Amino acid sequence: MASIDEQFKKVQQLLAVAKPKLNTTQKLLFYGFFKQATVGKNNTPPPKKSDLSGTYKWNAWKKVENLSQDEAKTKFIELAKTFLPANSKL
Repeated sequence: MASIDEQFKKVQQLLAVAKPKLNTTQKLLFYGFFKQATVGKNNTPPPKKSDLSGTYKWNAWKKVENLSQDEAKTKFIELAKTFLPANSKL
């Protein structure tokens, strides 16, 4: 069985190829899990209120900041599986 880091990288590659159609909420879920998985806890100051895109992204990351990086990777992988073709090899 591949390590969580190997699975995380693989699923990112599969998503890049599959290019699933995602709505804004789904994109923000992926973003939050990805930032938590790769950076860790969100210790950045919130963006200016006029930066709506930045605010949505910041909030998505902030919502999952209590997950460990491995937990965030696992959540990212689980979410990705719902958008990848059934025959995708992880």
